[in-house]
Amino acid sequence: MQHYPLDLSRYLNNDGISFEADVEDGDFDGLGNTYPAEKLPASTQLTTLCGTPMLFPDKCDGAFNNVVLEAQQIVVSSGNYSTLAVIGAADSGRYADGGYQDLIVFSYRDAEESATLRLKDWICIEEQRRGGREALRCPYMHSPTGRCALSERGYETYPTLWYEEIEIDESKTLERIHLPDNPCVHIFSMTLIAR
Repeated sequence: MQHYPLDLSRYLNNDGISFEADVEDGDFDGLGNTYPAEKLPASTQLTTLCGTPMLFPDKCDGAFNNVVLEAQQIVVSSGNYSTLAVIGAADSGRYADGGYQDLIVFSYRDAEESATLRLKDWICIEEQRRGGREALRCPYMHSPTGRCALSERGYETYPTLWYEEIEIDESKTLERIHLPDNPCVHIFSMTLIAR
């Protein structure tokens, strides 16, 4: 397998991470809550999550570090790939299983095909976590007033980044990835995989 981590820096449009020294920096969910930077991988470094090398974004104060989906077109190095690996989360899952799904479009040299992107909510009660693949679980989140450990109905909940793999038609030459317009879904990292 060959891995091609994508540089998403030009597409980043949201700050969803804060350090404990400045918990008011960032707003992942529209309520001022964020992932704790201290519990996430190093900024702008390759890190292996779920067995896949991923380029983690900049965690510095004030930096955008995730892509809120606004119908962006991600330009990739033209090539034949088998899989798109995604690290991300939803900020307010609408389904009973605690997540969102939407269609992305793979734009090949001579065709386009849609595929389903599914990401669970960043805060799920334990029964909603089933079926999702955790990339990273944080023991707490940051609220505008400080560190916040959560519980709901007696179940512990943890801010989580989720890992999703989407199959690509490797017989075709991929050129772009069209993201949907869904402001509740955030992507932190993407890697293309070729067999």
